[in-house]
Amino acid sequence: MKEKIAKIGWKNIAIVVLAVLLVISVSQLHMLRNTYKEVYSENMELNSKMAELREKNASLEAQIESAGEMSSSGEDSAKDSKTNSDN
Repeated sequence: MKEKIAKIGWKNIAIVVLAVLLVISVSQLHMLRNTYKEVYSENMELNSKMAELREKNASLEAQIESAGEMSSSGEDSAKDSKTNSDN
């Protein structure tokens, strides 16, 4: 009879230990899922900011390029007018 009680006791202990491990595992999965959601949302926000910065960069490069073209055409016209005045 004692052996039967002891066997049942070990089975119950094993079930309780497994249940505790299951609860711990589920709580860790829940925390990991929440962390993943936070990181994902931060990543999406950073991607959005990066896209905005790329657009600004392209706009600034276009402005610099157009300013460079304007200054080079101004230099060309200045050279032409100096050449004409020399003649």
